[in-house]
Amino acid sequence: MLSAWLARGAPARLGTAQVRYARRRAKTVEVLLARDRPELGVRGDIVRVAPGFARHRLLPRGDAVRASLADDVAAVRANIEAEDAVERAALDPVVRTLESAAGLRFVRTPAGERGALAEPVSAAHVAAALARDFGVEVSAAAVTPATVASVGEHAVTVRLGRCRLPATVRLTVVTTAEPAAGTAAVQ
Repeated sequence: MLSAWLARGAPARLGTAQVRYARRRAKTVEVLLARDRPELGVRGDIVRVAPGFARHRLLPRGDAVRASLADDVAAVRANIEAEDAVERAALDPVVRTLESAAGLRFVRTPAGERGALAEPVSAAHVAAALARDFGVEVSAAAVTPATVASVGEHAVTVRLGRCRLPATVRLTVVTTAEPAAGTAAVQ
Protein backbone atom coordinates (compact mmCIF):
# COMPACT_ATOMS: atom_id res chain seq x y z
CA MET A 1 0.00 0.00 0.00
CA LEU A 2 2.85 2.32 0.80
CA SER A 3 4.47 1.52 -2.55
CA ALA A 4 1.22 2.44 -4.33
CA TRP A 5 1.22 5.77 -2.52
CA LEU A 6 4.80 6.40 -3.59
CA ALA A 7 3.92 5.43 -7.18
CA ARG A 8 1.20 8.12 -7.28
CA GLY A 9 3.78 10.87 -6.95
CA ALA A 10 4.62 11.08 -3.25
CA PRO A 11 8.09 12.36 -2.39
CA ALA A 12 10.81 9.72 -2.55
CA ARG A 13 12.21 10.54 0.89
CA LEU A 14 9.69 10.27 3.68
CA GLY A 15 10.17 10.94 7.37
CA THR A 16 9.17 8.29 9.87
CA ALA A 17 6.06 10.24 10.92
CA GLN A 18 4.88 10.43 7.30
CA VAL A 19 5.43 6.72 6.81
CA ARG A 20 3.53 5.89 10.01
CA TYR A 21 0.68 8.16 8.94
CA ALA A 22 0.48 6.57 5.49
CA ARG A 23 0.47 3.06 6.96
CA ARG A 24 -2.15 3.90 9.60
CA ARG A 25 -4.41 5.59 7.04
CA ALA A 26 -4.13 2.59 4.72
CA LYS A 27 -5.31 0.27 7.52
CA THR A 28 -8.62 2.02 8.19
CA VAL A 29 -11.99 2.28 6.49
CA GLU A 30 -14.60 5.01 6.71
CA VAL A 31 -18.06 4.10 7.98
CA LEU A 32 -21.21 6.11 8.65
CA LEU A 33 -22.63 5.36 12.10
CA ALA A 34 -26.29 4.34 12.01
CA ARG A 35 -26.49 4.12 15.83
CA ASP A 36 -24.77 5.90 18.70
CA ARG A 37 -21.56 4.18 19.73
CA PRO A 38 -19.99 5.83 22.81
CA GLU A 39 -16.47 4.79 21.82
CA LEU A 40 -16.86 6.09 18.24
CA GLY A 41 -19.45 8.85 17.97
CA VAL A 42 -23.11 9.60 17.40
CA ARG A 43 -25.51 8.61 14.62
CA GLY A 44 -24.67 10.23 11.32
CA ASP A 45 -20.93 10.67 12.01
CA ILE A 46 -18.40 9.37 9.50
CA VAL A 47 -15.55 7.73 11.42
CA ARG A 48 -12.41 5.76 10.56
CA VAL A 49 -12.15 2.27 12.07
CA ALA A 50 -10.10 -0.86 11.51
CA PRO A 51 -11.42 -2.98 8.63
CA GLY A 52 -11.91 -6.03 10.85
CA PHE A 53 -13.92 -4.05 13.41
CA ALA A 54 -16.14 -2.71 10.64
CA ARG A 55 -16.50 -6.08 8.92
CA HIS A 56 -17.13 -8.21 12.04
CA ARG A 57 -18.82 -5.83 14.47
CA LEU A 58 -20.36 -2.71 13.00
CA LEU A 59 -21.69 -3.81 9.60
CA PRO A 60 -23.35 -7.15 10.61
CA ARG A 61 -25.12 -5.54 13.58
CA GLY A 62 -26.39 -2.64 11.49
CA ASP A 63 -24.48 -0.09 13.56
CA ALA A 64 -22.77 1.39 10.49
CA VAL A 65 -22.76 1.59 6.69
CA ARG A 66 -19.66 1.86 4.52
CA ALA A 67 -19.08 5.51 3.70
CA SER A 68 -17.79 4.63 0.24
CA LEU A 69 -21.33 3.78 -0.86
CA ALA A 70 -22.59 7.32 -1.51
CA ASP A 71 -26.22 6.34 -2.18
CA ASP A 72 -26.44 4.39 1.07
CA VAL A 73 -24.87 7.27 3.03
CA ALA A 74 -27.47 9.72 1.74
CA ALA A 75 -30.30 7.27 2.43
CA VAL A 76 -29.09 6.49 5.96
CA ARG A 77 -28.65 10.19 6.77
CA ALA A 78 -32.13 10.97 5.45
CA ASN A 79 -33.56 8.09 7.51
CA ILE A 80 -31.76 9.34 10.64
CA GLU A 81 -33.08 12.88 10.14
CA ALA A 82 -36.63 11.59 9.63
CA GLU A 83 -36.46 9.44 12.78
CA ASP A 84 -35.05 12.35 14.77
CA ALA A 85 -37.85 14.65 13.60
CA VAL A 86 -40.52 12.15 14.67
CA GLU A 87 -38.80 11.58 18.02
CA ARG A 88 -38.38 15.32 18.67
CA ALA A 89 -42.09 15.86 18.00
CA ALA A 90 -42.96 13.10 20.47
CA LEU A 91 -40.57 14.43 23.14
CA ASP A 92 -41.53 18.12 22.94
CA PRO A 93 -44.40 17.79 25.47
CA VAL A 94 -42.08 15.94 27.86
CA VAL A 95 -39.47 18.69 27.59
CA ARG A 96 -42.10 21.38 28.24
CA THR A 97 -43.37 19.45 31.28
CA LEU A 98 -39.89 19.05 32.75
CA GLU A 99 -38.92 22.67 32.18
CA SER A 100 -42.17 24.14 33.55
CA ALA A 101 -42.32 21.88 36.64
CA ALA A 102 -41.25 23.06 40.08
CA GLY A 103 -38.24 20.80 39.81
CA LEU A 104 -36.70 18.18 42.02
CA ARG A 105 -35.92 18.63 45.69
CA PHE A 106 -33.21 16.67 47.47
CA VAL A 107 -32.58 16.70 51.22
CA ARG A 108 -28.99 15.98 52.19
CA THR A 109 -26.82 15.99 55.30
CA PRO A 110 -24.41 18.94 55.46
CA ALA A 111 -20.71 18.18 55.73
CA GLY A 112 -19.12 21.61 55.91
CA GLU A 113 -19.73 25.26 56.64
CA ARG A 114 -19.61 26.40 53.01
CA GLY A 115 -22.60 24.42 51.78
CA ALA A 116 -20.73 21.24 50.90
CA LEU A 117 -22.65 17.99 51.16
CA ALA A 118 -21.72 14.72 52.88
CA GLU A 119 -23.32 12.84 49.99
CA PRO A 120 -23.56 14.75 46.70
CA VAL A 121 -26.55 14.39 44.41
CA SER A 122 -25.39 12.16 41.56
CA ALA A 123 -26.71 11.77 38.04
CA ALA A 124 -28.14 8.40 39.07
CA HIS A 125 -30.16 10.11 41.85
CA VAL A 126 -31.53 12.63 39.35
CA ALA A 127 -32.40 9.88 36.83
CA ALA A 128 -34.21 7.87 39.52
CA ALA A 129 -36.14 10.96 40.69
CA LEU A 130 -37.18 11.80 37.12
CA ALA A 131 -38.46 8.25 36.63
CA ARG A 132 -40.35 8.29 39.91
CA ASP A 133 -41.82 11.83 39.78
CA PHE A 134 -42.36 12.39 36.04
CA GLY A 135 -42.28 8.87 34.54
CA VAL A 136 -39.34 9.84 32.31
CA GLU A 137 -36.74 7.08 31.96
CA VAL A 138 -33.22 8.40 31.33
CA SER A 139 -29.81 6.95 31.96
CA ALA A 140 -27.38 8.59 34.36
CA ALA A 141 -25.08 9.30 31.40
CA ALA A 142 -27.74 11.61 29.94
CA VAL A 143 -27.63 13.95 32.98
CA THR A 144 -25.17 16.87 33.05
CA PRO A 145 -23.48 17.80 35.40
CA ALA A 146 -22.74 14.37 36.81
CA THR A 147 -22.79 15.52 40.45
CA VAL A 148 -24.14 18.43 42.47
CA ALA A 149 -22.09 18.84 45.64
CA SER A 150 -23.42 22.09 47.12
CA VAL A 151 -26.60 23.38 48.69
CA GLY A 152 -28.82 25.66 46.62
CA GLU A 153 -30.64 25.87 43.31
CA HIS A 154 -29.02 24.24 40.28
CA ALA A 155 -29.92 23.72 36.63
CA VAL A 156 -29.37 20.20 35.35
CA THR A 157 -29.49 19.34 31.65
CA VAL A 158 -31.07 16.03 30.69
CA ARG A 159 -30.70 14.62 27.16
CA LEU A 160 -33.82 12.74 26.11
CA GLY A 161 -34.13 10.00 23.50
CA ARG A 162 -31.78 8.98 20.72
CA CYS A 163 -31.90 12.49 19.27
CA ARG A 164 -30.50 13.80 22.59
CA LEU A 165 -33.13 16.54 22.95
CA PRO A 166 -32.01 18.77 25.85
CA ALA A 167 -34.32 19.64 28.76
CA THR A 168 -33.30 21.82 31.69
CA VAL A 169 -34.58 20.65 35.07
CA ARG A 170 -34.45 22.77 38.21
CA LEU A 171 -32.83 21.01 41.12
CA THR A 172 -33.01 22.26 44.71
CA VAL A 173 -30.65 20.82 47.30
CA VAL A 174 -31.38 21.59 50.95
CA THR A 175 -29.83 20.37 54.17
CA THR A 176 -31.66 18.57 56.95
CA ALA A 177 -31.64 21.79 58.99
CA GLU A 178 -33.95 23.59 56.50
CA PRO A 179 -37.72 22.96 56.53
CA ALA A 180 -39.27 21.14 53.59
CA ALA A 181 -41.48 24.17 52.62
CA GLY A 182 -44.54 22.26 51.44
CA THR A 183 -42.83 19.99 48.91
CA ALA A 184 -42.08 16.32 49.31
CA ALA A 185 -38.40 15.71 49.90
CA VAL A 186 -36.58 13.19 47.77
CA GLN A 187 -34.14 11.01 49.70
